[in-house]
Formats: sequence, C-alpha cells, structure tokens
Amino acid sequence: MSGSTFPPSVPTALQTQIPAYVFEQYQDDDDVQAMNSAFNVTAQNYLNWFNGINLPIYTQPQISGALLDWVAQGIYGLSRPSLPYGMLKTIGPLNTWLLNTYVLNTLTVTGLVTDFTTNDDIFKRIITWFFFKGDGMAYSTKWLKRRIMRFLVGTNGTAPNIGATYPVSIAYEGGGSAVITITISGGMVTLPVAQVFQAAVQVGAVSLPFQLSFTVNIVNNVLGLQNVGGVLYVTNTTGWPTSASGLSAGAVWSNGGVVNIVPGHTPTPGVPPLIYGVNSSAQLLNRSGKNLPLTDPMSTDQIWNNANVANVSAG
Repeated sequence: MSGSTFPPSVPTALQTQIPAYVFEQYQDDDDVQAMNSAFNVTAQNYLNWFNGINLPIYTQPQISGALLDWVAQGIYGLSRPSLPYGMLKTIGPLNTWLLNTYVLNTLTVTGLVTDFTTNDDIFKRIITWFFFKGDGMAYSTKWLKRRIMRFLVGTNGTAPNIGATYPVSIAYEGGGSAVITITISGGMVTLPVAQVFQAAVQVGAVSLPFQLSFTVNIVNNVLGLQNVGGVLYVTNTTGWPTSASGLSAGAVWSNGGVVNIVPGHTPTPGVPPLIYGVNSSAQLLNRSGKNLPLTDPMSTDQIWNNANVANVSAG
C-alpha cells in the first residue's frame, strides 16, 4: 500500500466500537437510554484495553502471571514448564552396590534435584526460543550459538541484536553427542540464567535438533573454578599454594591448575557440600578439602575427593 509504513505505529484494529442503540419505541425511556449509554462506554473500554495491551506481544511488562500463561497457551500453544535439575540414585536393590559396602535390607537415596522457578522472565525467554524466526530455520553452529546467546541475554524474552557469541562454544563429539559450554566472565551472561538454561536443556524445555544429544557445561571464570571433564581446575590462583610441601592434611593446592588435596584426613559427616558453579576458588581454599566426600556423591555439581584430586560429580 503506497505511502504506508511497516510496522504500523498505532493499532490497525477497529478503534471505536459500533454503538448499540435503543429501539424507537423505548427512546423516550430515560432508564433504558442510561443503561444503553453505560453499555456503550463499557464496550468501548474493553475495546480500548484489547487494542492497548496487544496480547500477542508477550514481551510487554503487562503480559505477566496468569495472563502470560493464558497468552502462551492460547496463542503459542506453550505451557509454563517445570525446570528440575539433577539426578537421584537409589542404592539398595541388588546389583546397585558392591558386596560388603552396605548393610543388607537398607535403602539409600543419593543425589540432589534442584527445582528452578520458571518465572515470567524465564518463561518469556523460552517462548522466544521457540518462535523467534530472525535467524531462519536452517541449523548451523552459528545459528545455535546465536539462539543460546539470545536466551542468556534477552531479558523477558526480548530479542537484542546478537553481535558476538564468544561466551558460547559448541563441540561435536562422537556418537551423535554435542557439548555446549557457556563461559561466564562477568559480562551480560550471568550464572543464574546459565544454570536455568542448563536445566532447560536437560529436561527438554527448549527444542534442539533431535539428531544430537546435547549437554551443557558452565565455566565460571568469575568464581575462579572450571570443570574440565569432571576434573576441577582453579583459574583464579590468588593465594593458592602450588606445592603440597608444608601443608596440613586436607589442604587444597594447585597442581598445574588441577585442584589437589593433601592426603591423610577423614571427612566430618554432615558438613554442607561445596558446589561447582556456586562456591568460588577462595571459598574452596578457605574451607579446604578435608570434608569433601571420598566417593562420588552422585549429586550434580558437588565437589568430591577422587584419590586426592578434586572432581565434580555428574549426578
């Protein structure tokens, strides 16, 4: 249409409702006329509300709570997902433990499942993940990295211009598996959102090519620790000793970057765990490794002592 602009700056729907009218035989009745006038005012208010709120644009602040659920389900066919993260392991049934390691007729459940709150901000990011079409629909590594970055930095599902995707890397491994690594260095990418994305991938709340099996690793340079294939590395070595010489049993030290624990200690039961992605290198140095579990706790991201080398449990 010549002279028109896109997108339009004002609603293109009907701005004024077609007024109701009173049949001629009742036009001299003041009560009926008053009721009719009130009806027209109310109808116009409803129309103004619908034009003003613009329901399909879910990124608006007024689309929130139950209204967001209604819009997401009614327009986009999505329900607010639950985002549990972690894994439980049951020890007790036959063939789930080594002989002479557990008392017969007992049951032990290990591991930890964390339920992230799918607030409006996260739910809107998930909707955008499914329905943003600006990158096209042809899969490539660049396409996926831009999609992940948009999730990580797009507050309330907005779609900011993605100029760089350096915090996100993707490595393809054999057997149809791929590893997404998110590096946090104090910029726009924050640990809480990265952990929520990690949980969303684990439970399938965001769609990914079904031909590949994806896992997500988080490298938090802000906290000074890095998980490399389950082995814990220290990247912020401020105050860290580089030799075990003169250290007491249970102390931690950097062995070329690998976190090592001085042997000769017994962990105290019931001590709160150290969690990768939550605790910093300074906290690990301060608490030492004397109370790290000596066997894999089967609790996702919990740090444990694997033959005097700090490991990160995969759950």
